[in-house]
Amino acid sequence: SSSFVDPSDGRHEYGGMWDVVSLLGFVVAAGCLEWESAVEPKCIDLQHGSTWESEHWAAIDKELLFFWKRGDGFVLDPSERLDIDVPPAAPEPGTSWQSDVKFDIHRPSTYGEITTSGVRQLGRLMGMSSAGENVVFMDLGSGVGKAVVQAYLEWPVVQRSIGVELARSRARAAVASWNMMLSSGRADQLREAVVQLGDTSARTSSDSSEAVLLLQGDMLHADVSDVTHLFVNSLCLTSDIMSRLAAKLSQEASKLHSVVVLKSFPDGLTGFQLVRTASLEMSWSAGVEGKLYQRIQQ
Repeated sequence: SSSFVDPSDGRHEYGGMWDVVSLLGFVVAAGCLEWESAVEPKCIDLQHGSTWESEHWAAIDKELLFFWKRGDGFVLDPSERLDIDVPPAAPEPGTSWQSDVKFDIHRPSTYGEITTSGVRQLGRLMGMSSAGENVVFMDLGSGVGKAVVQAYLEWPVVQRSIGVELARSRARAAVASWNMMLSSGRADQLREAVVQLGDTSARTSSDSSEAVLLLQGDMLHADVSDVTHLFVNSLCLTSDIMSRLAAKLSQEASKLHSVVVLKSFPDGLTGFQLVRTASLEMSWSAGVEGKLYQRIQQ
């Protein structure tokens, strides 16, 4: 059985064991605001851009900038980077592993985030405005957790938002920033505003402390049984990991409706079809192609 460990005590259990990095918090990664300054933020195809919504977005951007000003996922301890980049087991027969990954930017530990504008583009791609009730959003590789928090504060249909991050320091930064925002009362205020002001006649507000879950662990061991909408910033994931993730989702994610990845599943995703793509703003580019897979209706 899996064990849950408070990340603040410095312990870590490898191989499917989890460190709970937060009491309860929500997921996917938002934009690195230092990098966003180099990429002009923009809201593409603003179909629902009412005055209150624009003001709400501006308030969220401001709060994320304030509470995450010390939570930078770009700096990683060399020993922690090595733990992430070197596989725990021997490579499959016929494959090789480059042990010196110091100058390889396409490695699992490489960090980049979806920006706040990119999260809004992601919401439109996934159809969050008409996604129904009881949406559970998950961000695999959630970094310092900004996208997970933004999803909860911005999309009233989201009842739970979950983030999973392998790097312990990034996961701890996510929890620390979220707990500060939660303690300030601003998270509850922003959530209540979007629920009350949005088209939310059939939706109810939720307790922010229980709705946002930020976890530290391996995405291939994450509990995806309740997830309905999933985002994976997968550009630096190997084809083997993507194939294993596809198998996991097909077998375990029975409630999953929509998946957006930046790198396609090598052999597709059983039970799903690639329906469309859209440009998503990331910390390193104003437009990266997000690929939307949706469950095939029987």
